[in-house]
Amino acid sequence: MPAIDPARLRRQTADLAEWFGRPERLVTELETLLEYYADRTQRQQRDKAPAAPPLLKTYNAPDPALKRILAELALQSEGDPTAGLALADALWAQPVTEMRLLAARLLGRLPAGEASEVGRRVRAWGAANQEEMLIPALAGEALARLRSEARAEFFALVESWLSAEQPREQRLGLRALRALLEETDFSDLPVIYRLLAPVIQSHPASLRPSLLRLVEALARASAPETAYFLRECLAQGGQASRVARQSLGFFNETRAGALRRALAENRAGE
Repeated sequence: MPAIDPARLRRQTADLAEWFGRPERLVTELETLLEYYADRTQRQQRDKAPAAPPLLKTYNAPDPALKRILAELALQSEGDPTAGLALADALWAQPVTEMRLLAARLLGRLPAGEASEVGRRVRAWGAANQEEMLIPALAGEALARLRSEARAEFFALVESWLSAEQPREQRLGLRALRALLEETDFSDLPVIYRLLAPVIQSHPASLRPSLLRLVEALARASAPETAYFLRECLAQGGQASRVARQSLGFFNETRAGALRRALAENRAGE
């Protein structure tokens, strides 16, 4: 991988943006640019590793290059959101990690007026995605404008994910709610509790780490409300006891003690 020359990178990305209105040509030019910045050493090490390789091709292109490319494409998309959506579709269609990352991030930079189109794409892409590393981009960066400017569309998308049968879609919903708490000033926690309660009561074990990270974020936002919410979930049965038990460390001793007593009462009532 060549050292990044900021002036050269600006020229390269400006040249790339010239093809903004022609997605197929831009994808071809982007592939050439990614190849130029590819970290071939990492690619060779990955190819020699005994673990299964990623499902998508990856160039291991450096973050500064991807950020500069996104900045140029986002600037063009602000003036022509319809073309921005078409470009995002073309990028996502490529089985290349960096192109799909750019597609998701580009959605997050589109005007809020495109909320329904952004939501439709993220829902479809999330359902088909099998790459773990793309989850933060789909559930976080792609929804940046929806989180702050189109909450109804955001929550509709999250609810569709959490009610899906596939754990990978449920994971997207949990990750999206975490981003809402960590990246905005959202404080209407009962809305999150309502969406989360069915998942706490019934979920596959593989989903629990993501679920616990969200509960931890909720406890940071409001420990009293979250501890009360978990006690309410315990009264409903299901798998809530497993979540509550593993959440004890998120609270001070007083609240953790109350939660332990609720757990003991729940066991006694079984």
